[in-house]
Amino acid sequence: MRVLLADDNPQCLRMWAGIVTRKCDIVATAKDGYSALELIRRLKPSVAVLDFDMPGHTGIDVLCELATQDEKPAVVICSVDCSPELISAARDAGALGFVAKLYSGRDLLPAIEAASQLQPFFPPNRNPASKRGSVRSKTIDAEPTVTLYR
Repeated sequence: MRVLLADDNPQCLRMWAGIVTRKCDIVATAKDGYSALELIRRLKPSVAVLDFDMPGHTGIDVLCELATQDEKPAVVICSVDCSPELISAARDAGALGFVAKLYSGRDLLPAIEAASQLQPFFPPNRNPASKRGSVRSKTIDAEPTVTLYR
């Protein structure tokens, strides 16, 4: 599987890469939503793992931008916020999976594998106290930062 990882937290990207490289080829990492979108369009990964809350575009913003494309990857959204509202918003936007960052070590690879087979991966809400209000979309100017893997 060819996987793109996108998160504005470098430690999280390193952790995800360590998990994912066990069974997947990482084609690139991105540190913002704009870069993730550009790299997805250019590199055509089979799965994209997107942080929800990134500079520029959120993971859900990226999903919405990809909705009109014929070729698009399966998408897994990851977030520290695992509220039912955010999980529903990810599913409604077309994500095939959702992983709470707290459970990345356990759930990320199974979510990627499920999404690559076009199977949903939406574990039950494990933290009902994690409600942060409504799901938001944002668009701001940000300097794109990417890492390409060859």
